[in-house]
Amino acid sequence: MSKLVNDFDINKEFNNKMQEAAYLYSKQKYEKIFADDIFIKKLASYNRRRKRNCIMRTVAVIMVVILTGTSSMIWFNDDGVYGGKRVLDKCISAISPLEIEEEVDDDGNVFQVIILQNESDIEELKKYVDEVRGPEYIPDGYSFEKLTVRRHSDLIDFEYLYSNVEEKNIIIVSFKYYKYDPEIMVLGEKYLSMETGQEMYVAELSDSGEFVVTEITDKYSCIISGKGDENIGIRMMESIQKY
Repeated sequence: MSKLVNDFDINKEFNNKMQEAAYLYSKQKYEKIFADDIFIKKLASYNRRRKRNCIMRTVAVIMVVILTGTSSMIWFNDDGVYGGKRVLDKCISAISPLEIEEEVDDDGNVFQVIILQNESDIEELKKYVDEVRGPEYIPDGYSFEKLTVRRHSDLIDFEYLYSNVEEKNIIIVSFKYYKYDPEIMVLGEKYLSMETGQEMYVAELSDSGEFVVTEITDKYSCIISGKGDENIGIRMMESIQKY
């Protein structure tokens, strides 16, 4: 019996360390969020120029087709690479204040990627996504930095990024809708919210002083992680709502 208990403890500790390592690895992509201000301004300027040029090119193509007269209706109904439907979709994306791109994962799945730099653009996002959810409670000192949405037929992934510039800390909120049975690594101990009745898992990473709070249902999962006390993550999880 003692050996079984010891094996269980070893496996549990191993799983926790593996999950912690996976979490820290996935968070590395945000390490440069506090990059040089000049670089950020140059990047924003480049994106604005690229969007403006895209709009002008698209308008020029549409005008040429309209002026040709007889072939315009055929072109507008064509959804090929250079067809009207595809060009119009790109035109709508270019006019939108959102950054909209395509991304292909390692399995060949094509995702539509929508990036919001301003929280006020969430209303615009509702034109592309049926149900947008996110946290109502944001800790003092933190502000909205970015929202990245990735979606295809079986998955919609909302990834919110909040930053505290003064303390150079970030909080990541990852909310996923899915139509399949996902494999999700759970870190921490089970916790039942007395406020909302939500069942979640809460962990504090002693090595880094960070928290990870996870909720999993048959339709969605939500993972909140950041620096500080675990009660921050719990309160944010309890405040998740439909926008």
